[in-house]
Amino acid sequence: MTHGLTKIDRRPSLWLVGGVALVAVAHLEPAIGVLAWIAPIPWLRHLRVTRGLRARAVFAGAWTLAWIFAVAKIVTSPVPLAMVPALALPVALFQGAPYLAWAAVRPHLAPRTAAALFAAVAAVADFGQHALSPLASWGSPAYTQLDHLPLLQLASVAGLAGVTFLVSLVAALLEAALAFGRAPARRSIAMAVTLVVAAYAFGQVRLALAERTPAATTLAAAIDTDSDMTGLPFPDRARTEAWDAGLLKRTRRAAAGGARLVVWPEAATVVHPEDEGAWLERLSREVRAIGVDVVIAYVVPTSEKPLRYENRARLLRADGEVGFTAHKRHPAPGEPSIRHDEPIAFADRDYGRLSASICYDYDFPRLSLAQARLGVDLVALPASDWRGIDPIHARMASVRAIESGQAIVRATRWGLSVGVDPHGRIRGWRSAFDPGDGVMLVAVPARRVATVYSAIGDLPVGIAGAYALCAAALALARARGLRRSTAPAAAGPA
Repeated sequence: MTHGLTKIDRRPSLWLVGGVALVAVAHLEPAIGVLAWIAPIPWLRHLRVTRGLRARAVFAGAWTLAWIFAVAKIVTSPVPLAMVPALALPVALFQGAPYLAWAAVRPHLAPRTAAALFAAVAAVADFGQHALSPLASWGSPAYTQLDHLPLLQLASVAGLAGVTFLVSLVAALLEAALAFGRAPARRSIAMAVTLVVAAYAFGQVRLALAERTPAATTLAAAIDTDSDMTGLPFPDRARTEAWDAGLLKRTRRAAAGGARLVVWPEAATVVHPEDEGAWLERLSREVRAIGVDVVIAYVVPTSEKPLRYENRARLLRADGEVGFTAHKRHPAPGEPSIRHDEPIAFADRDYGRLSASICYDYDFPRLSLAQARLGVDLVALPASDWRGIDPIHARMASVRAIESGQAIVRATRWGLSVGVDPHGRIRGWRSAFDPGDGVMLVAVPARRVATVYSAIGDLPVGIAGAYALCAAALALARARGLRRSTAPAAAGPA
């Protein structure tokens, strides 16, 4: 039985004030991720103690405001502040769905059944956002736990949605503990604690086993660029030749340090369409002379009105031949890059099977899953960030490594370059804003690690969706039964 109303419950808007503050502080950067475990509680409590369309409209407005505040933290130059609502609204829509689903069925379900439904819908909504929305996986509750590597190992089994499910379930169980008597509260808290301890224990064991079975590594490098290309006007050839000279100088330095693979950042240089053939020939000769594999990343302008360009990454093998060409599949919102949908490119090298993706592509978990299923061991990830998403964007890529068991070398313009192993451990890093020679050398495992997630994919999301539907059907049946039992009896014959 639900406890009586508290002083805050009598002024439910206070729950929303607390909820706005917690979402704004717990999500994106800078953030206090541990607050994500309790951030849903004020929202759930508000939904528990209020009724009617007006209350739901107030909830929706406050929820949207919370995400506007959260997104505003990461919007810095060159992204205009006017983009904040457009970026926040899709996240608010998907991440808000579990709350409204919970509110609709909660009165007709047992407390822990309702809590599990909330978590199941949260997992489905998380998947739906990166499957259907251009905002990809940004705003996922799972990313609030980037500081908790053992917990993130759950992604190797159930993907990003698995971590979201756990965080959401714990919060819903804690809210149920507030709403019911002492004995049910103890059971809810005990269940929440058990789930968190079990997840941490699994992650610690997985990491400990990885330490006991060290894998052979390959020395790779991520290098900086002098490119400051953000759009119009496109740089002239004198500037791009200076950028190219800097890139080749750092590539030689990386090779001299022992690197077998060098990765350039996204948009490391600009190549005009009429120059691309001759440019590639010259670059191939340089790479052959250096004698290492190089994933080059560059843009090719196609038009100025409207502004459009090709965003490419090519593998130039140590012999100077082109190993593969990859294009950006998912331009970030507002980015004028031409979208491509093509078979995943990869090349077998003596250090492993190599593929490449570009920056925002890796905010979509299904891409890394597809690479893993092709047996890719190592992913070169040219990227370009800005201050507002540095370093969270680089760290988000570490979850892809855990999910699919691949090592990643992320070379980042205006952000953090990292080398990540298949367990999400950052093995090397360098900020583009740090002084130095512009070269990050990192030893990364040369062979992928098999994961449950790479085998079963998003099956856990399907199971969560099936559970949510069954729970909703049960709630509907109980609601109909209640209405029938309380309906007045029909009058008998006189």
